[in-house]
Amino acid sequence: MNIKHVALGLMSATFLVGAHAVSAKGSINQLSSAAEFETAIKNGNVIVDFYAQWCGPCRGLSTTLDAIVKEHDVTVLKVDVDKYQSLASKYRVSSIPHLVFFHKKGSKVHEQKGACSKKALEAVITKHFNS
Repeated sequence: MNIKHVALGLMSATFLVGAHAVSAKGSINQLSSAAEFETAIKNGNVIVDFYAQWCGPCRGLSTTLDAIVKEHDVTVLKVDVDKYQSLASKYRVSSIPHLVFFHKKGSKVHEQKGACSKKALEAVITKHFNS
């Protein structure tokens, strides 16, 4: 199931992620076209999650990202590296999971290679998105 949701400011929302509903400040969106990517990252406070369906650590990180959007005004944009190889190449994704953080007007402010804890993600969000 692919439900797209756009977060507006601090508005709280409920949306579907896979087969479960999540009440959140932020949102999780599945990239539906390469053209959509540039527009999505320019909205600011975006975490791009480069992942693959077959990747075990990616599935684990997905649970962490679910928790993050419940508490923080961020958008997670999920990019399947098997479908969007050109984007993965552009951002030099050599292993997954791989997160790229974008702030205002699409400026890249941080990268996280590999799985990480909720606490580590919150530290990056505080440093780069809450300024």
